[in-house]
Amino acid sequence: MSDPVGTFFGIIFILVALFVIFFGRDLKLRSFVGVSFGILAMIVLMRDRITELVVSYNEFKVTLAHVESRLDEIASAIETLMIAQQINKLDLDDSILLDYEPVPQSVRIIVGPFTHFPREGYGYRMEGRRIFVTDPKTLGMLKPRLPGGVTVEYLRKVKPLIVK
Repeated sequence: MSDPVGTFFGIIFILVALFVIFFGRDLKLRSFVGVSFGILAMIVLMRDRITELVVSYNEFKVTLAHVESRLDEIASAIETLMIAQQINKLDLDDSILLDYEPVPQSVRIIVGPFTHFPREGYGYRMEGRRIFVTDPKTLGMLKPRLPGGVTVEYLRKVKPLIVK
């Protein structure tokens, strides 16, 4: 709803536009001035809606910028999500310590042309970030390939994003 001053000016502009259109001398000038005052009247009467549109557009831009920054954070997290860790040595307890907390189902141990999974059937046991080599045959296969011939690939666990 418009304010009374805006309504008053809108009516004045409409009256001036009608007066110029009906009583003006030059046709071109009459048309231009009449249309100009008509547009001014519309702007004055629609000022609240125009202001609301501008404010909502600015809010949309702020929201869009926030979404874009969150997408940048997600993209940077995805870039570091898949880890391929080169193993150079085993720890004293014949174990491999991973740099990040892995998603257990995603861990693959690549030993030369072979791919192992850290499960009891393959001679491994996994506890958190540590993979223990439990089978002597598997240990005999791993040690000659060190350093550099063993790679552990895995998806790292990420903290859930908190949406604000």
